[in-house]
Amino acid sequence: MTLREAAELTLHATAPVREALHGRFPVGPLLAPYTKAHWHTVVPGEPVELAGGLVAEALALGGKRPRYAADPPAPPTLAALPAGEPSPERTDWVVGYRFTEAGGRATAVYAPGLAEWTPAVDRAVADADVVILDGTFATDDELAERTGGARTSRGMGHLAVADSLPHLARRPGPRYLYTHLNNTNPLAHRGSPEAAALAPALAAAGAAVAEDGTLLAL
Repeated sequence: MTLREAAELTLHATAPVREALHGRFPVGPLLAPYTKAHWHTVVPGEPVELAGGLVAEALALGGKRPRYAADPPAPPTLAALPAGEPSPERTDWVVGYRFTEAGGRATAVYAPGLAEWTPAVDRAVADADVVILDGTFATDDELAERTGGARTSRGMGHLAVADSLPHLARRPGPRYLYTHLNNTNPLAHRGSPEAAALAPALAAAGAAVAEDGTLLAL
């Protein structure tokens, strides 16, 4: 809520996320008394020009709703919101972004939530300088093995590191960094036998685990 301290804000979000932020998780109404917010609807595949000479293009990565929006939403109450209500079938609940410097001189892709490796993701990373992507789980059955539960990585909307590495190997060139690691992920525990076992595959794909405080200069 420290965002309310700004004189004004420009916010970009997909249609279902905007709906959620004005309904089930009412960030929009909470900000309104404090600051002037300019809301813009993001459409995957359509570039958006940002201040500072950047162009952002959203990539639809999954349709998994957050828990607070798991039920069908209430009817929209703000006329400014896009027509139509989000549905479980929408694939733009989770998005990544491809950021390109004006003139195409440098490109970064950010996809910390990745349900599957789609053709859109493949195209986005093809000529990127750096790709920061979903490293939540090392393997698909990691959570089940470590906690005794039945949920798989894919079932939670995350492509496991072991399943994304082959795609990275097919697309050499970018610097790949995994982020958003769950506490069950052995890659989050340096020196563990499991992390050591994954190290060769990471190196072969030109990938590593992102470090806290890393500053990337492109």
